[in-house]
Amino acid sequence: MTESKPIIQKGDKFRLKGHKQQMRYVQPTITATDANAAPILTWIMEKVE
Repeated sequence: MTESKPIIQKGDKFRLKGHKQQMRYVQPTITATDANAAPILTWIMEKVE
């Protein structure tokens, strides 16, 4: 059976700027400074075999 989920090890936690607690998953974020318009994010996701 194949699954396309991330493999997370016991104890994997990430520290993110602006968050007090450690997080198990990292949310995608994007910011821009000195921009005339809001940033545009294009997801390119390909399964690697």
